[in-house]
Amino acid sequence: MTAVQPSDVQCACCGKHSPQALPPASNEFGARDLDNRPPETMRSTMESWLQECPHCGYVAADLGEAEESDRRLVKADRYQVLRQGPYVSRLSGRFLLRAVLDSLGGRRERAFANTVCAAWDADDRDLRDAARSLRKRAASYLRGHDEESVELKLRLLDVHRRASDWKSADLMARHLAEQKLDPQMSAILAFQVRRIHAKDDAAYTVAHALTGDLGAEHRLRILR
Repeated sequence: MTAVQPSDVQCACCGKHSPQALPPASNEFGARDLDNRPPETMRSTMESWLQECPHCGYVAADLGEAEESDRRLVKADRYQVLRQGPYVSRLSGRFLLRAVLDSLGGRRERAFANTVCAAWDADDRDLRDAARSLRKRAASYLRGHDEESVELKLRLLDVHRRASDWKSADLMARHLAEQKLDPQMSAILAFQVRRIHAKDDAAYTVAHALTGDLGAEHRLRILR
């Protein structure tokens, strides 16, 4: 993996310049987690997925681009207050600020995805309660909407399970069982149902689901 290189970027919201990390070259070796978290080496580049303007607080994958709704919302007092946190970390805060902009701009799926990224950061810091709370917040962005794709619903199912929200996980699993699923999706759903019944909130990959092999680390965790 190439080291992160800084670049001078002009913010599309306030017009000021700041040094920002550009995403390094990376690859994916292995299967993604069931909530779509990529494997290494991309997994270790999360710090560069979003840029944050130190002047106005705008957050985006590219500070040089902004929709009109973003420009308006960043100037709002509510957003400026949110910049202060508290957050698990500055990285988590960036994802959550981006989620707020996405949500207020009507981009619910992006808000969900960015909040899940904040939960990943909490996972990496072994802050389990914070990670569960962030997953519940992520799920709230999709609450009351049933037009999501089956793929997204499967991700949401994993988010419910990882949050130890067993009631929501069970309801989503029952809903998915009524959908037309291809063999791979059916295998993932069956795996999730078994883990839900076991009250298992551990992280698993798509490979775990398709093979049914939890791996030695997870088997030991369940037996303890």
